[in-house]
Amino acid sequence: MKFKKFFLYLLCFYTVLFVPMPAFAQTHNSVNLESQIYYILEQAELRGLCSPLSGSRPYTQSVVVNAINEILNSEISKSPIWKKTEILKDSEREILEKYLARYSKPNPGLDWKRGAYYGETVIGKNNSPLSLNAGITADIEGSAGIYSDEKYFGTEIWLQAFINGDLGRFVSYDFKYGGGLMQAPRKYLGKYNTIYEDFDNTDKPEWENREIDIYSQPLTHFPYSYKKRWDGSVFALSSDIAQFRNWPQGFMGGYFLTA
Repeated sequence: MKFKKFFLYLLCFYTVLFVPMPAFAQTHNSVNLESQIYYILEQAELRGLCSPLSGSRPYTQSVVVNAINEILNSEISKSPIWKKTEILKDSEREILEKYLARYSKPNPGLDWKRGAYYGETVIGKNNSPLSLNAGITADIEGSAGIYSDEKYFGTEIWLQAFINGDLGRFVSYDFKYGGGLMQAPRKYLGKYNTIYEDFDNTDKPEWENREIDIYSQPLTHFPYSYKKRWDGSVFALSSDIAQFRNWPQGFMGGYFLTA
């Protein structure tokens, strides 16, 4: 209830603060390095659909938006001269348009479909841009797998709040906080000695021969494709809720905070 009141307060506050002003582009926020848009832009470069991009990453939203617009605008070529040929497939164009909508500046006001509010204004003698984009998103996924004739089920359910925008012409801010429930079962494979079994460290006590539990890749995802989204540990939804774990072998809760 407190969070709801706080969010409504923020919404009302910025509804008053951000009055209609000349529009400017949200330019500085960076695009997450794990986004598939980087792979898409690499392929577009190889196909000559956009100008070479910088090797320094992450890219800002404006760089990504400009590159996507260049790709879409260069779709039609003349090959041969008397016949126009579409370079992009319909599915490729659809993917690019979705990323374009994701990283373009939102329309001012409250957008229920997007689950967020966006407002902008200018301040100071130099009309420096000031903007706010705040909202809540939900993300649900499920997966299943079979290992040694045993069936496994995995899932992630996340609720994420975000707030970002521009502070002047050269600085942006971006905070994301999420909490969720997840399950990613693995197979226990046994013990592993950091040096070797029965190692005698009498002469070198600082050489600790620790035993480590070894597990398989998550059984409900393709090998090496799973990336954890929580910070640190997860906690069990049972009587030992205060005891944290390093992996959601069962149904557990977790959170993340990025800035």
